[in-house]
Amino acid sequence: MKDTESKSLLVSAELAIKKRRYLEALTEIRKALFVEFEIDHSIYGWRDHDGTVKENLLASALRGGWRALSWTRDRDWISEHVKVPTEYVQFNFQDWRLQAMELGIHTMELPNLQRLTPDVFRADRKSDWAVTYDASFASSNATESNARYCLDRAVSIILKKQQHAQARREPAKDVPFNPPPIYVGRVLYERPDLVSAAVHTVQEGFTYSIRRIVGGFKPGENFYDVSAESVEKSSDTVLGGAREWIRGFLLVQADEA
Repeated sequence: MKDTESKSLLVSAELAIKKRRYLEALTEIRKALFVEFEIDHSIYGWRDHDGTVKENLLASALRGGWRALSWTRDRDWISEHVKVPTEYVQFNFQDWRLQAMELGIHTMELPNLQRLTPDVFRADRKSDWAVTYDASFASSNATESNARYCLDRAVSIILKKQQHAQARREPAKDVPFNPPPIYVGRVLYERPDLVSAAVHTVQEGFTYSIRRIVGGFKPGENFYDVSAESVEKSSDTVLGGAREWIRGFLLVQADEA
């Protein structure tokens, strides 16, 4: 297993079992599950959002909770239904079943672990954990057999998740492009078409990367899909400004086609 926060939590659970602190062990196991799975079902970031203000996709994504049921991501719903901190986790079991099947995990594994461990929640990595469990939990469920079972199954499903992520392969992108002299002074166009608007001229002071090779709208013309970023920050923007970034299409010269 990779050296992640969840691994550290599972190691803590293992040590707690050795010390016969079974409630502590089960709590640490559930924290690992929260970190790996349940955090994606946390609607905490939506507690102040009523939907009246339209947000861009990035702002909405930063709120998290996109695996939770859509109607729970609402300030009024949260105010009415979330009575204790751990209820910020609104688990979408249908989504979990699909995710489990994709990861090669038995669909009852996570529900079993959730039933046998305390509920946990934290707002972010700097926050303290909130823990909720039934009054009878410590005497009826905090046993060595439950703790060892939960640790074994938690290790198994988290390892499968990590292995699934490692199996993904992506093609290399944004190949560095050092424009030869024949390209210096050439134009980047808004579209792969020489009659579209010019957006940039190839020049010193920028770094260039090729994203794709694109066939143009005119047959026989090929273009580089290029991103250009200034080397120096702009001096006339707030706090020194962000680097200037441009994207456009550069006609491939005949001797390189």
